[in-house]
Amino acid sequence: MIIHVFVTKLKNRNEETISTVKNKLLGMKGKIEHLKDLSVGVDFTHAQISYDIAMVAQFNSKEDFNAYLAHPAHLEVARYIFGIQEKVVTVNYEI
Repeated sequence: MIIHVFVTKLKNRNEETISTVKNKLLGMKGKIEHLKDLSVGVDFTHAQISYDIAMVAQFNSKEDFNAYLAHPAHLEVARYIFGIQEKVVTVNYEI
């Protein structure tokens, strides 16, 4: 199984922007057949060092993960988020 962790800090950290990003990420569920599971969390501490949103996605294989990366629904969400984010961190690992 492949785990994909995506964490982002947004330029504008207001509730509306954070909610929109969360909903866009969650909206990929059911649209991308290679996506086995997906969860999204919003940081509640709002500390200076905190990032705003974390997503954890699961895939059955590296091939499924690569298909997800190229999927139009993912590319649409990624373009939106990359336009409004300040920083991003990802970790991808196999279990």
